[in-house]
Amino acid sequence: MIYYEMFVDMTCEAWSLALADDTDVWKFSSCETLDIDTPVDLVIEETGPRVDYNLTAFGTPIATARLAKIISRFASKEAQLFPACLSRKEELDMFVVNIVQAVDCLDRNRSEIQYFEIDHPTKPGLPRGISRLAILPDKVPDLHLFRIKDWQVAIVVSETLKNLIEVENCTGMKFNRI
Repeated sequence: MIYYEMFVDMTCEAWSLALADDTDVWKFSSCETLDIDTPVDLVIEETGPRVDYNLTAFGTPIATARLAKIISRFASKEAQLFPACLSRKEELDMFVVNIVQAVDCLDRNRSEIQYFEIDHPTKPGLPRGISRLAILPDKVPDLHLFRIKDWQVAIVVSETLKNLIEVENCTGMKFNRI
């Protein structure tokens, strides 16, 4: 299967969303199933036209209902969708996407990686930055949406999911084949 990194389209002027200050900004990138029963509170960091895909500063994907519907149809085992609200009052037709799958598929030979020092207190020898990302597709089980173990910054989609997103003309994201 062919895979793509999905990232924010920085060429379009669009609004920018963030998690509210009292939200644990890291919990949505831990690839763990969460139990949340109230809408996730968002704030607008920059005004502009709404797009279907936003990514907060700490890597939390936010999707419109249109994009969330595609994710729920084709990647339901890979992600949880939590309703979002704006400043604790205005309900949005948007969802915070919690990707629960992290796959050990980083191709360390073909990727260009900077590593933490081996004596780093919390991340010894783990990737600190990746300027060229490559994965080992044969290590990926039958998934359409996932993060990469040891590099959960990246959001990866299958070609199938990418094509469905493009057919629906969803906005706010770009894809890079990896």
